[in-house]
Amino acid sequence: MKPPIIRSIIIFSFVLASIMACTLLSPQPTPPAENFAATDTAATLTALQAQFTANAPSITPLPQLGGITGALSFPSEFIPPLRVVAFNLSTGESFYVDTTENQTTYTIPELPAGTYHVVAYYFPTDIPIGDTAPQILAAGYSQAVPCGLSIDCTDHSLINVQVVPGEFAQGINPGDWYTPDGTFPSDPTR
Repeated sequence: MKPPIIRSIIIFSFVLASIMACTLLSPQPTPPAENFAATDTAATLTALQAQFTANAPSITPLPQLGGITGALSFPSEFIPPLRVVAFNLSTGESFYVDTTENQTTYTIPELPAGTYHVVAYYFPTDIPIGDTAPQILAAGYSQAVPCGLSIDCTDHSLINVQVVPGEFAQGINPGDWYTPDGTFPSDPTR
């Protein structure tokens, strides 16, 4: 037989465990729905939206860009590396792309909309050190190009090329190599 004190502890533990189990397992009362006012919820949402709008970064759309592409040529049996430059007539900015030997086409992407002149430049690199600076040859997309570059094509003025956002001006071939020095602008990158 168990001593009375141990029996009392066991009974007390059993009663305490039963009370705790009943408390934990019984459903807890929920506050009535009328305690949550719809106006408080709407006001909270409105305040959060205002805070988000005030802190949201402003988004400025980037200007849509265009480009120029065309064929390359050179009065030789090969095409040397060239620098093709597009001159923005409104802003005075210039944009360029360098080509590799025997590259037959070029593309100048990401140009702001506007009117451009296009000129290709060749810089000979095989001149020995100490000699005079090499002559810079330039070819433009001039009126002589659509004329056919024949001896009868005497207008060497550069053609205005329109760059439109989202499009490439195609067939812009800077192939008029047959002009006196200084006919076209000098390369602004050198």
